[in-house]
Amino acid sequence: MDKSSPDTKASNEIAAIAGELLEKLSFSEAKVEAQVKDETVTLEINVEGEAGILIGYHGEILEAFQLILSLIAYRRQGSWQKIQVNINDYLGQRREQLEAMASKIAEEVSQTKKSQVLPYLSANERRMVHEFLSGSDQVSSESIGEGRQRRLVISPK
Repeated sequence: MDKSSPDTKASNEIAAIAGELLEKLSFSEAKVEAQVKDETVTLEINVEGEAGILIGYHGEILEAFQLILSLIAYRRQGSWQKIQVNINDYLGQRREQLEAMASKIAEEVSQTKKSQVLPYLSANERRMVHEFLSGSDQVSSESIGEGRQRRLVISPK
């Protein structure tokens, strides 16, 4: 598998592919902007109307959209690109929710000195929580389990 760093041409092509997919899904008014940062093509997409249809429960549809977009881009460009799609700032809002939840649970764990297992989170969401808690002096986090059974555990230090 060839994995090359995305350039402006590649990111613009990925944005165009996203626009084509959105149009086929009847989101013809969607605005798509591409940025390249840390070897990741980030697509900021703003849609009118029911964005939840494109996001799904806890971002499951959004993750599927990213995967389909990655596969199409690979077929057209011949190399894998890391693609992140953010629809109507869902990722920013979800990060805030996860950080609030992690902060509350971390406080409980540091007071009770008992580990807590979080409900299912996607790999990307677990990464957000790990990053958020990485600077804590009082708790640590680790992922345990496999596949859909993988959970994040917050433990006292």
